[in-house]
Amino acid sequence: MRKYIFLHLLTFGIAFIGAIEWDDNNWASGCDFNSSNIAQVKLDFEKCRNRCNQTKECTHFSWENSKCHLKSGPIKKDDAFETSNNHIKCGIIVKEFQGRLLILLSFEFEKKDRKLRLVY
Repeated sequence: MRKYIFLHLLTFGIAFIGAIEWDDNNWASGCDFNSSNIAQVKLDFEKCRNRCNQTKECTHFSWENSKCHLKSGPIKKDDAFETSNNHIKCGIIVKEFQGRLLILLSFEFEKKDRKLRLVY
């Protein structure tokens, strides 16, 4: 019985070794992305994250030693890879829709049968 518990704990521990720990603001330390850079600017970390958020094409970023790499393209947290340097940070920008939801409806009317059909 003890061998089984030991092996189970060992397996459980291995599953979490090296996992990237994301914070509530969608960034983490010790990670980077393999995707296309759209710009590189010299900024501190907070300004880097803000710049990405304000740049229409920017969907994610990485940062190290005041080097901000703005990146674009479809991305998810699972796309990040772990680095050996915890000073490198990476993040995903979740842009909120700041407009009105526009629903376009079109109506078709058939004179013969006098039917009104909603098409959406």
